[in-house]
Amino acid sequence: MSGITPALSASATQATAEALKAAKKAVAPFLTISTIEETLDPAEAKKVQESMMADVDILITTEEDTNVVFGIKEKDYEAVAERLAQTFKFRIVAITLREDLSV
Repeated sequence: MSGITPALSASATQATAEALKAAKKAVAPFLTISTIEETLDPAEAKKVQESMMADVDILITTEEDTNVVFGIKEKDYEAVAERLAQTFKFRIVAITLREDLSV
């Protein structure tokens, strides 16, 4: 599921959280955080996303979205991935790199 999913509405947030909990029991879920800051303000995005991270095993994100959503900024993408893994106990963190930050 995408990070935008819980940003659609309060009921979408609740449904996303319930889906993550159910999926966690069956398989390793993953959540990509992408463009949530365009729908929610950063404080709300952080609140919504952080509350779900305990049920996420694999995270795919960008340095920019990680900074906006979680307030995590490091010297490079490898350090960002390491800090995310340590902070949220993810099994895997993938940082996508893009040349055009407006995407």
